[in-house]
Amino acid sequence: MQIVVKTLSPDPISKPVQGPPPSGEGKWFVFSKNLALERLDNNTPGDGLPLNQQQRLSGSYSGIVTTLRVATATDFLHHSGSCLFQYEAIYRFNAVQGTPLQQGQITAHGVFYGAVVNNQFQPLEPPNTLAITGGTAAYSTARGQITQQPTPPNQPTGTEVWLLDLPVTVTDFGLRLVG
Repeated sequence: MQIVVKTLSPDPISKPVQGPPPSGEGKWFVFSKNLALERLDNNTPGDGLPLNQQQRLSGSYSGIVTTLRVATATDFLHHSGSCLFQYEAIYRFNAVQGTPLQQGQITAHGVFYGAVVNNQFQPLEPPNTLAITGGTAAYSTARGQITQQPTPPNQPTGTEVWLLDLPVTVTDFGLRLVG
């Protein structure tokens, strides 16, 4: 199953907790964003999914980003000024009426490598990819990966698009593990 979600503006929560990253190792940032369902397998808005974005509100995406490393000029592995960030996220889904999307959570974890330019993270090894580490309810056997997608044109600043790629199939509003 592939689920594509887009974050909506404004962010309900997006703030540094111990100083704005990447001001130093150990600093962290908390975020929580609302999501709209953009694609579920081959279903898209107007073709299997409601056309109205309000009818595709699918939940939230929240987590913590921790600065692990800020590379200096003497760092022989990473570019000077680049950063490693530990990323922990939880996708909390609501059931979306008329679609196979079910209520439950998917957890993800990974490390991003990049730089902060104009207060925006710029990956140095795109795309940003997270491991799916578990889930609840309909997603209790979740595994796979989550990959950040290119942001479509004319979207508000800070919009993110994420592809959740799970080895399950959709069968009549239920999920079935493949393999």
